[in-house]
Amino acid sequence: MSALKLLGLAALLSWAAPARAHGPALDWDRIAQQAGAAGLSRPDPPRSAAAPAVAGRPVLPLKGFVSLWAQDCGNGCGLPSPLLKNDPVELALGLPDAAGEFRSVRLERLYPVQGQSLKVRADFYALCPPAAKGAACAGRYFQVQVELSGAAAALCTVSLNEADAAPFPVLACAAPQGSRRIGVSLHRLPL
Repeated sequence: MSALKLLGLAALLSWAAPARAHGPALDWDRIAQQAGAAGLSRPDPPRSAAAPAVAGRPVLPLKGFVSLWAQDCGNGCGLPSPLLKNDPVELALGLPDAAGEFRSVRLERLYPVQGQSLKVRADFYALCPPAAKGAACAGRYFQVQVELSGAAAALCTVSLNEADAAPFPVLACAAPQGSRRIGVSLHRLPL
């Protein structure tokens, strides 16, 4: 998939506006209906993945959503169709304060896709460049790595500044599965 198409998918499937302080509660009955309509079984409700703040260390709260989609590419690729919308994510990413340090937090979810499992693993990193000077870690940047395995296999990465990383990074990641693509989107506002 070209970078331009990937950016188009991210724009189509997500909004780049700041998230509300508290997103809507996830309706698991509605998710079960959506999953059934798409030929899926009901996903497991997410476990809380919020990482506790390390005493005295600053954290960057990350709050957004994961959505799962499929795109038919039998005769050219059409618009993606949602398989699961708005699985909430709330994490706390520790911030490094010394040159050469990094902190990370991981999100792992398992979703059923037509009798198979799609494992989504997203690693969020905060990095302080080796040449950074001062207590504020000048030049701090962020990276996100999304890995899909099982029903589809892909590795997608992005490097971001703090304004693009918070309140939640916006990213789409997809892989071929036969004549279609299976993908996930990280997004800030509910779809």
